[in-house]
Amino acid sequence: MKGQAAPKKKTLSRRAPLSRLIPPLDAPRRFRRTTLDFRTLHLPRDVAVVLSDAFWHRAAASGLQTMFDHWSRLRFFGRFNKQTRAVRGLPDLKGDILVRYVGWLNAQSTAE
Repeated sequence: MKGQAAPKKKTLSRRAPLSRLIPPLDAPRRFRRTTLDFRTLHLPRDVAVVLSDAFWHRAAASGLQTMFDHWSRLRFFGRFNKQTRAVRGLPDLKGDILVRYVGWLNAQSTAE
C-alpha cells in the first residue's frame, strides 16, 4: 500500500544499567576461604566505600598475602570504631582520630 508508513519495529535496549554491571565498591569479595566485606567493619557507609576503593586499587598491585595483611589491619580499625564510635563519617577522619586509634592499639597490646 502506497502512502502508508511502515510500522515501527519494537526494539529492546541491550544496555544494562551501570549499577548492574559494576558491583558496589564495598561489596563482599572472596579470596581462598576468606571473605573481604567492608560492610562488616562497623564503619559508616561513606567511610567503608572510600576505604574499599583505596584498598582494591592498592590490592590489585599487591600479592595475596599483602592483601590479607592490609585486610587484617582494616579489621582492627573497624573494631576500634565499634568500641569507640569515633568515626561517624568521612569528615571525622582527621589527625585526632589517628591519635586516638594509636592509643587504642597501644591499650590492646598492653591488655594482652
